[in-house]
Amino acid sequence: MKEETDFYIYLCNIAGSLLQGGPLELEGKTYVGDEARKKGMQIIDLIRVLDVYFKGK
Repeated sequence: MKEETDFYIYLCNIAGSLLQGGPLELEGKTYVGDEARKKGMQIIDLIRVLDVYFKGK
């Protein structure tokens, strides 16, 4: 359970940084501005999917 919580917090921190417009290096690419916000929203979608998965366990 601790690992799941740590991973969730890690994803939330990344998404938050991206939603602020970056810059943030992720997957070997630097995201800035609108591109960063778009990537942040993709990570938010991932977090939602993981929430449903882990609550179903």
